[in-house]
Amino acid sequence: MDNTNILKKIKELIASGQTNKAFDFLDNQKLDSAAQNALTIIKAEYTNLKNAEIKGVINFEDGQIRMNQINDKLLQLFSNDSTTTVSKSKFQYIGLALPVLILVLGFLWWNSGNSDTYVCPSYPEQVKNKVLVLPFENVGSIEAKPQVVLKDRINQISKINNLGASAKVGDSFSNISMDNVQGLANQCDADLLVWGTYSNSTDSLRLVLQYYFPNRPDKSSAGELLALKDVTSLQNGKMLKNLDDALFSLCGLIAIRNGRKDLAKKWFQKIKEKEVVDRYFLRVLN
Repeated sequence: MDNTNILKKIKELIASGQTNKAFDFLDNQKLDSAAQNALTIIKAEYTNLKNAEIKGVINFEDGQIRMNQINDKLLQLFSNDSTTTVSKSKFQYIGLALPVLILVLGFLWWNSGNSDTYVCPSYPEQVKNKVLVLPFENVGSIEAKPQVVLKDRINQISKINNLGASAKVGDSFSNISMDNVQGLANQCDADLLVWGTYSNSTDSLRLVLQYYFPNRPDKSSAGELLALKDVTSLQNGKMLKNLDDALFSLCGLIAIRNGRKDLAKKWFQKIKEKEVVDRYFLRVLN
């Protein structure tokens, strides 16, 4: 098939969001060595991007930009001024391949720095609720370590009430957001991921606390309570609280996921500054 028909076909596949099928189509075409080598590099970049999306270490906007770049490279490869015909010189191929290779190597370095090198904490065997608390970012003037306090008190409350939770403080994770916490939670097999920012003053410690529960219904015994759509959706979000209120909210959510309505109600009642999520669960539990 000549370049004109190849270009037409991959345009159709890309336009329908089927870049993977465009690669499958090209694998069945008889391409010259220059085109085949260039295609191998572009395909490697595509594979690395999809792996990053699966791991959750790239956000949607960056992923879309990278995908657009990959699609554009495929189209350019078979355009009229492409380097894919036999008449093109070796130097023209190098001019195309070198910047692509640099981009691939750069992406591999970025990907390894954000995922593969992250060391997950170890948890005791048979723990029902593995809680991973990431170091909080200080946005104030006085240094503190709220992640350590949260970890210690979750473990203390869990032990006293037989909640089956084990909290650990993990290493810092760059560019943490709702877009990539799923990959980190899966990588560390965590049942609850907690992170955020804090501002410490002489008389108060305020947290902007974010939390994420992976969707693992098989690990929950809350039955009909968690089957409620509104309840499930409130288990991943953000809250502005002092340290004690944040602690009781988190423990209440863990209790709900384990069917411990009595404990959940007890802890939500202890919260002084109740937000929407707290008031909602109190209504449900009552």
